[in-house]
Amino acid sequence: MTQNNFYKALQCTTSLLEKVPPKSVCAAGSAVMLKFDNEIFLVSIAHLLNATTWPLLTIPAKDNSMINLQGRLITTMPEGGTQYMDFSILKFSENMHKYLIGYYDFVSLERIKFNYLPSPSDKLLFTGYPISKTIKKSENEYDAIPFKFETNPKPDKIYENEKLEKGCFLISEYRKRISDKSGKKKFCAKFDRHKWLRYMDS
Repeated sequence: MTQNNFYKALQCTTSLLEKVPPKSVCAAGSAVMLKFDNEIFLVSIAHLLNATTWPLLTIPAKDNSMINLQGRLITTMPEGGTQYMDFSILKFSENMHKYLIGYYDFVSLERIKFNYLPSPSDKLLFTGYPISKTIKKSENEYDAIPFKFETNPKPDKIYENEKLEKGCFLISEYRKRISDKSGKKKFCAKFDRHKWLRYMDS
């Protein structure tokens, strides 16, 4: 696992932020950006991104802007319900693409391995921008510092003991932490009033 692997993964990862009116944000979690067939998608966990919460969430974008998650949401967590698989995907409206392209890299279909069944000898990268590492540096400026771990998948008996389907879940154990400082992102939550209102109301 090279440092370049981490850098590429982090370019496809974003902080999810909760809007705090009138012009501030607080960290909520992480998401992954995908792109295929000229469509852009955001993938996260359903208990964070669901029918109730997604109108409250925003992400950093080009030109120090913050944008709403406009588009179509599919989630395993219905309003007021519970979920077995903790998964949500948002398809961005086409009018949002111009704020994302050039700011993010995207995971392409060719980079996704389907029906992956992990082996204990595999090395897996776990990364993202946790709430505890999104730090407010001034009134409007934030640093988002990623966690970066190498892990190994757990053996099959763990899935059997936990009564989890290996095709739906991935259980891994900590191997080592990568301590380099690459991947830190800076963003600004100083909104132009008209731009902020346009994003919020559209």
